[in-house]
Amino acid sequence: MGIKKVLKKLKANAYQKYCKLPLDEKCILLEAGQGKNLNGNMLAMARELFENKAYVGYKVVYVVTEENLEEAKVRFAFYQYPLILTIRNSDEYKKYLACAKYLMTDNSFPPYFLKREQQVYMNTWHGTPLKTLGISDLKNAASLANIQKNYLMCDYALFPNTFTKDVFMKDYMLENLYKGEIVLADYPRNMALLDQEKSDALRSKLGLSDKKLIAYMPTWRGLGRSANGASQKEILEGIFKKLDAQLSDEEIFYVNLHFLIGNTMDFSNYQHIKPFPSEYETYDFLALCDMLVTDYSSVFFDFAITKKKIVLFTYDLEEYMRDRGTYFPIENLPFPMVCSVDELMK
Repeated sequence: MGIKKVLKKLKANAYQKYCKLPLDEKCILLEAGQGKNLNGNMLAMARELFENKAYVGYKVVYVVTEENLEEAKVRFAFYQYPLILTIRNSDEYKKYLACAKYLMTDNSFPPYFLKREQQVYMNTWHGTPLKTLGISDLKNAASLANIQKNYLMCDYALFPNTFTKDVFMKDYMLENLYKGEIVLADYPRNMALLDQEKSDALRSKLGLSDKKLIAYMPTWRGLGRSANGASQKEILEGIFKKLDAQLSDEEIFYVNLHFLIGNTMDFSNYQHIKPFPSEYETYDFLALCDMLVTDYSSVFFDFAITKKKIVLFTYDLEEYMRDRGTYFPIENLPFPMVCSVDELMK
């Protein structure tokens, strides 16, 4: 037996021993992006759990990784959410995964996870798919089985629209197999985009009331869950240099890179280009912005509810489409599409 198989078996055995313990009826575990994401639907769920008096007395556990643990401590201290942080795949994590009454994720729990009969499991996923998934994306088939398995264990599968529901039922082969409840509802994270009073107050607090705020949120490039971060950052540095020279002092181009890339780019040399403020949840700050520039990211589906301007900056369209399929031609979207900095500025 190879070392990888041995390690997998050890992890599964460590998890299974905790399944013999009683459930914690007042424990809720939240996991986003397999512990790598501190934003989105799971943070929105945490907000509801701490701000709604109906959930007083519940213990809320948020899954992180060793790499983002310190960032998570700062983020949740800023929001004053008394979460318990647990590192994915640690023994403590396995105990919470086995014993928490309520489980929520926007992705998938590890292959060794098996939902206990009395546990309640909800999966929200993390976006309306433009890019192909499951059996429509066999280049990235490694995760297909575990995602299918996770959905077959769900008590509740939340989809933001019937298109997403149909994609998952077909491409993860859930049709006639899924026995849980399908919930068609807006994504929890989108509430921030519709809270105009809160976003106006935050904009004023940050001294940005007289600025034009442009959000740039590109998706990641790569195969599987391996992002080609170095290459993407190098390309973006060239783009930002050209863009910075053309932006006015009234315009701020705020950048939020995908969490698989990591927000580690150096912005100190730019006058008009800045990263999203790290203390705020992504959509809390996105709600302040006057327009969105993105590419193949599902964020445009969400931001469209604001009816603000969206521009698709697809500088690598041919290459991206060669490597990654989509459910419909991106040209069909009702947003202007540009491929150069000059076109973007116009």
